[in-house]
Amino acid sequence: MSFRAQVACLPAGRRDLFFLIFILLYAGIFLFSRLNQQRFDADLLETMITQQGKYQGVSADPCLHTIAGDPNSAGNQYAKLRLVCSATRDTVASLDLRAVKGAAWVDLIAELAHLNNFYQSTDKSGLILGSPPQIYRCFVEETEITDLHLPIVPRAILNCFNADLTSEINAYLSSWSN
Repeated sequence: MSFRAQVACLPAGRRDLFFLIFILLYAGIFLFSRLNQQRFDADLLETMITQQGKYQGVSADPCLHTIAGDPNSAGNQYAKLRLVCSATRDTVASLDLRAVKGAAWVDLIAELAHLNNFYQSTDKSGLILGSPPQIYRCFVEETEITDLHLPIVPRAILNCFNADLTSEINAYLSSWSN
């Protein structure tokens, strides 16, 4: 027996009650969906996506987290950022360039700082990361990048070393001279 036939078999009072409940449910769902559409705020959505939570603490260590792997859906539009914080601690992050606001190396570093929640800035002395703030020197292959506002090279690896790690920097640079 079809649903329509089952409803038709109900006594008149119950049938009216059934239709009243059905109409009220339909009207409630319709009104709820309309109110939610009217309350949508694109600026609020952008704020929720881009800003840190007010109860989330800032990490002191930029090498604490890793974003691993090559983004499969990015094709050739990704870059890697390797941070060497000490002789024993480093991290590598692969980021899809479509998710980075801006096209410069500093924007890539800012996106990683946002995702991993660590302090980041740049000034005339270079890249400053972590807490306490430490200066980092960055290289793409054997070329030192002193101006982090240069455009990102897709599929490149930006290697940033704590400036105090001169032996690691020298070892890295000598690996390119072989």
